[in-house]
Amino acid sequence: MFHAKLPSQPLPNDVFQASKAKAILALLQGCNSLIRLKKIHAYVITNGLQHQTAISNKLLNFCAVSVSGCLAYAQLLFHHHIQNPQTQDWNSMIRGFSQSPSPLQAIFYYNHMLSSASDSCPDTFTFSFVLKACEKVKAQTKCKEVHGAVVRYGYENDVVLRVVVHQAALHGYVQEGSLITVSEFNSTDTDCLETSIYMVLENMIVEFWRWRPSNHGELVAVMNLFQTVTDDRKAIVGSDLQKRTKSEKDKIEHG
Repeated sequence: MFHAKLPSQPLPNDVFQASKAKAILALLQGCNSLIRLKKIHAYVITNGLQHQTAISNKLLNFCAVSVSGCLAYAQLLFHHHIQNPQTQDWNSMIRGFSQSPSPLQAIFYYNHMLSSASDSCPDTFTFSFVLKACEKVKAQTKCKEVHGAVVRYGYENDVVLRVVVHQAALHGYVQEGSLITVSEFNSTDTDCLETSIYMVLENMIVEFWRWRPSNHGELVAVMNLFQTVTDDRKAIVGSDLQKRTKSEKDKIEHG
């Protein structure tokens, strides 16, 4: 005899667990201290909810990114409580370390992400965070490698990523005196390149007092590159910047 299969109904326990998970997510949303987060985490474990993706993502993101977080605790969560890290989890770790005094760790996590058995793939955020880490440690070769990955994964037309790629490349190469290699990062988006050059020039001027006088040629090289931007763009963002740059350069050349 044929018996029609009735749609499965959620068990009362399922409803109860879902209700607790929702309450925990609300608590995490308003969490503003590591002490409180650890209490919430203990409650999560006690109730067997530590493997719920939404909860583990929130816990990890707070520890890795929040000013009240703790990267050491984030590592504990990542390596011992997250069974199959998703892209969002990797991004939290890479972002956290890219903003920390140990940006090289962000690059290590990026490498680990690519070589792991996880089916997670880097996205726009992954590349943005790891490129910032490359910029901080002046990892020129790695920057070029990541740029290649950006193209392979189909993000070469992402506007934000193009700016970050140019900024990281220009910043790193200028510091090392090898500006010529920036040509490898050429983009058909002129506005993107101009914005990147402007950002680099501004950063260089702000930190100019740290430079050795013998390095002023690198600043001149970037100024010359800035001369290639469109007149309209130069008038909007470049006039004051060029004056400040020339003033600083004159101080070095003429004492």
